[in-house]
Amino acid sequence: MTAPLAKMQVFISYKRGDRNALNSQANSIRRFLEGYPEEYEVWMDTTDISAGDLWEMAIYKAIPRSDVILVPVAPETIESQWVRRELDLARRAQVCIIPLLVKGSDAELGPVLKDLGFEAINHLKLFNMDDTEMDQLKKAVDAKRSVTRENQFNWLTDFLLKGDQQAVQKMPAEPNP
Repeated sequence: MTAPLAKMQVFISYKRGDRNALNSQANSIRRFLEGYPEEYEVWMDTTDISAGDLWEMAIYKAIPRSDVILVPVAPETIESQWVRRELDLARRAQVCIIPLLVKGSDAELGPVLKDLGFEAINHLKLFNMDDTEMDQLKKAVDAKRSVTRENQFNWLTDFLLKGDQQAVQKMPAEPNP
């Protein structure tokens, strides 16, 4: 008998703001995945940072613990310095990133994808967020279940085999925004 898989840790990185629909779309994605409580634990700033928490540190702790980062992408995503910071940390922590196109034309989204470093990453279109698209989202997330841990294991193994321990000692104690 095999042991059940641990819940997949999903982090949603999005541009906040009252003048865009990304808050609503990020919440729709969160609610959809939370509909599978035995499979996913979803982290999102508006639901997982409590009053009195240092929100910056909460974000910096959650990303490396995640199995996948979901990024709803629209033309205004490029304006968010926090999305950029979160993506930088996710890349450094070897966490798998899935770009989700949620709004905009190909002409509008092309430069955004390039600027965020997504031009070589296959993305998923969630323009309608209908059942078909959300099923594709679930399949994409499930397909990345072990990728992050494999990437982290390979990075750590390479790091240890090279014997370059100076890099660890030179890292700052706190993230540098």
